[in-house]
Amino acid sequence: MNKNLNASFEKAIRELDELILKKRPTYIQAVWIKQHAPHCYWHIINNYRMPFGTVNWDKVTRALNKEHQKLWKPRYRKTKKVYFCSKKLKKALNIYNKNLYLFFIIPTKQESRCMDCICITLVRLVQRGNLAAKKKLEELLYFTVENWIETIYSLKIWQGYEAELREHIEKCIHRFRYAGSFLGYLFKTLIYVGRGLIPRFVYSLDDFVQTTNLRHIDLVCKNIETNEIKIFSDIN
Repeated sequence: MNKNLNASFEKAIRELDELILKKRPTYIQAVWIKQHAPHCYWHIINNYRMPFGTVNWDKVTRALNKEHQKLWKPRYRKTKKVYFCSKKLKKALNIYNKNLYLFFIIPTKQESRCMDCICITLVRLVQRGNLAAKKKLEELLYFTVENWIETIYSLKIWQGYEAELREHIEKCIHRFRYAGSFLGYLFKTLIYVGRGLIPRFVYSLDDFVQTTNLRHIDLVCKNIETNEIKIFSDIN
């Protein structure tokens, strides 16, 4: 993005923030911007698009004052028909391919912002029904979340909850609207949901039981009457 375009965008955002503060609408939409600030509207429409063609309103809402971000109300969307199109996915990721490695490392703050742009691009494509984008985004996010779980104490509670973790990642993808960071939204969701989880102890059956010469596999037994298989904790 050239400097002139960047300066014009920043000016448009300042004008929108001032206008929202003055008008105090209960919510804002593209049509509200078109009505009250047509020059800002056409600047956005003509210059900021997603790789698959739709207007990049995420760029606009993320740049607004945080309190104003909450006012954004997207148009009602009918349920989209699902389809699998790898061509649209490839087009959406075309400018980001060299940055996909960021999902497999512990990123810097600047790299996290790049990851968020990738996530939001794919989120919007998923919300339009593209299953190829859904599969790719879930794969990328799972690696990122695994890094979080390994390095952030408050998320370690998710160890052993793989199925539930994947379920909440999918829910966040479909529920995300137009306010702030997608990765921030996902992170906060996992923190809040994690508070209600019971810790699960994850270990290999080949590991030794503490203070004994037995392995966990040695304590696996089957009840011949009920066919129930369990690990007995009483080894005395």
